[in-house]
Amino acid sequence: MRSDIMNIKAKGFRRPFAISVSSAGHIVCLSKAPKKNIYIFHPNADVVSKDLAQLGISDAGILAINENDEIVILDKISMELIWFDLQLNKTLSLKLPGSSYGAMKFEKASNKLYVSVLDLFVVFQISSDGSSISHFFDYSSIEGCSQVNGLAIKDNRLILLDTAQAALFDVSIFEGQFECTKHLQYGRGGEGQVRNPTDVNILDDFIVVHDYHNYFTQFFDENLNFIYQVGGKGQGINQFDLPVSGYAANDELYICDQNNDRVV
Repeated sequence: MRSDIMNIKAKGFRRPFAISVSSAGHIVCLSKAPKKNIYIFHPNADVVSKDLAQLGISDAGILAINENDEIVILDKISMELIWFDLQLNKTLSLKLPGSSYGAMKFEKASNKLYVSVLDLFVVFQISSDGSSISHFFDYSSIEGCSQVNGLAIKDNRLILLDTAQAALFDVSIFEGQFECTKHLQYGRGGEGQVRNPTDVNILDDFIVVHDYHNYFTQFFDENLNFIYQVGGKGQGINQFDLPVSGYAANDELYICDQNNDRVV
């Protein structure tokens, strides 16, 4: 994993809260203020931004990019997924089941999108072109798991992050059955303790948890043993002010450092 750190900022770029990266290196972010915008940082250093309302999106909650480099945004008000190309032309929309949504990730191995629907306690699997949607995992039987606001998936392993319970559930799925172990504890200082974990990524052999109110991004091994953490409140190169979400690809990790108005 690379150890170098860079800051990604732009004029007017404030309060990023969701991020994804295309196979060609386009960094796409959703921001909260002063307007709800989408930003595309092109590999040639050009930056394009647009008001989400102009794209017909009422309340963007989650973002992903599929294998065709299409941007997929979940609109929490219309309760649908909307596909755009990198020029922000709308190409497709799909109505979702349920009415409340927590997390969305695209998994390259299966070419599928995965969305947690909070009021149904289900993770749905959606084809990347929106042609099919199906139940993938019902987590209602997992004790203490109710609000899946972060998820990551690799092969038959599903990691669910419950922000309200400050808990991570590591689920192995096989032949219609599953095994689950619970990890993390509520507390300050990090090192396996979290206060408001908001996103989880799989990066190489690491499980990465972004802890919003402890201002840390924590790294765990494949067995969820704590290894190290980066952060602490501040504006410095190794500090965060609300690391709300991240995106992992190859050996790179991108983090939305929300109140510092940057991606690192």
